[in-house]
Amino acid sequence: MSALVDTGSYITVVGTELAKKMRWQIYPTKGPRVLTTSGELLLITGEVRKPLFVGSRSLDAVPVYVSPDYDGFILCIDWMKKQDIENGI
Repeated sequence: MSALVDTGSYITVVGTELAKKMRWQIYPTKGPRVLTTSGELLLITGEVRKPLFVGSRSLDAVPVYVSPDYDGFILCIDWMKKQDIENGI
């Protein structure tokens, strides 16, 4: 699966359909209030906590917010920094 590393995003988000396709368990959440770049509210309907693999590295489980308003997968830059891999994978 491909993901976009977004240096301007402060949350990691996946589209609802992609989360379902990956058969990830979606849990209810009171996720953050998030505005898109156009100023519209991004609907957050759940949260996934899964360890992720980037290349051959297994990375700690992080909150991945689920939104029907998005089709892809965005990793926020803070997530990358927490994994200590922002300088290369």
